[in-house]
Amino acid sequence: MRKLAVGDLESALPAADRADEVGEMAKALLVFRDNAVEARRLAAVQDEAQAAKAARSQRLVSAAISGPARLYSRGGPRGRGPENCP
Repeated sequence: MRKLAVGDLESALPAADRADEVGEMAKALLVFRDNAVEARRLAAVQDEAQAAKAARSQRLVSAAISGPARLYSRGGPRGRGPENCP
């Protein structure tokens, strides 16, 4: 129980196959351990999604900033450079 309490989700629970109260407690610990493993997995998925969202936002901001500059450096939207714009 102590190992599970400090976050060790890899330790085996050998008493889970027992048919007495200790076995019941071990089975309950397995449920807690499995839920903790799933919570970590979901947190990692959420972190990855957040990182992807942040990267996409950064790309959009960069495109919004550099897009018009690139467009006008090539002669503008209708072949006119910035010097010909009103």
